[in-house]
Amino acid sequence: MVLRKAFWQILLLLLAMVLLSGYRSKPNFTPVKEARGVWLSRWEYAGNAGLKSPKVMQAKISKVMKNARLAKLNFVLFQVRGQCDAFYRSSYEPWAQELTGALGKHPGWDPLAFAIEEAHKNGLELHAWVNAFTCWNGTNPPAHSYPRHLYHAHPEWLCANATGKRMQLNSGYVYLSPGIPEVQSHVFRVTMEIVRQYNVDGIHFDYIRYPERSDLAGYSHDKISKQRFYSRSGNPHQLNWKRWQQAQINDFVARFYDAATAVKPALKISAAVLGRIDGVDGNSPATVFQDAQQWLNAGKMDFILPMLYWQRNNPVAPFEKLARQWLRQNRTNRYVFPGLGIYRYNNYNWPYDEIPQQIRLTREFGAKGLVFFSYAALREMQLSNRLPRFTQPANFPPMTWKDPIKPMAPQRPRVRQRATGTVLLEWHSPARALDGELPARYNIYRGESRQALNLVAITENNELSYFDMNIESGKVYYYAVTALDKCQNESELSEIVAMRVSGLLAMNAGK
Repeated sequence: MVLRKAFWQILLLLLAMVLLSGYRSKPNFTPVKEARGVWLSRWEYAGNAGLKSPKVMQAKISKVMKNARLAKLNFVLFQVRGQCDAFYRSSYEPWAQELTGALGKHPGWDPLAFAIEEAHKNGLELHAWVNAFTCWNGTNPPAHSYPRHLYHAHPEWLCANATGKRMQLNSGYVYLSPGIPEVQSHVFRVTMEIVRQYNVDGIHFDYIRYPERSDLAGYSHDKISKQRFYSRSGNPHQLNWKRWQQAQINDFVARFYDAATAVKPALKISAAVLGRIDGVDGNSPATVFQDAQQWLNAGKMDFILPMLYWQRNNPVAPFEKLARQWLRQNRTNRYVFPGLGIYRYNNYNWPYDEIPQQIRLTREFGAKGLVFFSYAALREMQLSNRLPRFTQPANFPPMTWKDPIKPMAPQRPRVRQRATGTVLLEWHSPARALDGELPARYNIYRGESRQALNLVAITENNELSYFDMNIESGKVYYYAVTALDKCQNESELSEIVAMRVSGLLAMNAGK
């Protein structure tokens, strides 16, 4: 009896040792899930393009995408609609005058189509940036064009103040009234055309609100909005004015989200929102009837970007306090990515470590990403070494509310050294996932031991090979691959393979 008990004790001990050994030898790889984006305004690629040369503008866009890839960003917010005009082929609005110098003139190329191609070539997502309710900017009216600009075609759609007077041209924007159903329908048609006609990864809204200081000026007491507000059909729940105004924006957001994701379920929908949650200067979400948290709570927005363009020690709007407020009030599984105002570095003489500290804080507070405003300032900071470099690429955080099913793991990886001195890693596409999807792209992991694998690259599209040129002779490198679907769900790790960089030997690390 004693011998039998001792036998089982020894057997259990040996089994525990085997399991522990297997656990310790399990590869340690840390997927990097962080949205890293940059806003690219229309003026940055078209506003100062010399003689409006398509080649000059195309070269700028190409350079932006290459630099964004080198900076290890993963998406670009590319502005395609600023003031009821288009930087793409629109059936509803005229070509933007920044492209040729004349509103409505065909530029001979398609900026959005070109930008999508360049972004995808560099492994970046391209989100079409649309100004929702801005109509025109400046003291001079738009020229007459075909299609007719809305400022001329529908002046009755402009916002009006508390006395019913329409907004006048000024140094800023005049707005369309979100309380007018025809306005919402027009913006809906314009944006849905982009969804259907272009291979965009996302739609990003800006100015999806009423004008600044609307609570003080009384925007928009236009005739149609007032009639709807006081009618049973236009205000069936008898909301007060503030709630009714918010409902106009909320209803548009919900309608667009449902329609766009029905066409493209993996499409990412986002919005830039005013950053001062409790601002009292007429420039906060409450004063422009922008209830962004409701969009997240209702599941009608995938992520929002609060524009937190202030220093940490700003006496009125400190970055740290605002970032914490936005992230703590979000109790959904949707995302809040702080927008960092790096353009203020020079304009406001910010200290050297301001942006690095803001990046640190966004991560400490639990943000899954961040976005820089804007590209020109980002590039300037990179060239002057004032911006911390991301040490490895990152995947956009997964959106499990769209698709919770992971891809299957890549199959039969193999690695070999080529005569050129580079290492070639190849693998086979996995079987379809449980939802029938195949991978959209792949993560490449590498390390100098199988217990420490780092993400080093993300393939373009669904390529099944990767060339590693950053290698040293005599070293052994371990490689593995994971698959990503369109919603950035990541598979389990493939089998690990290894290569001693000598030009002679390739071996399977699992053997």
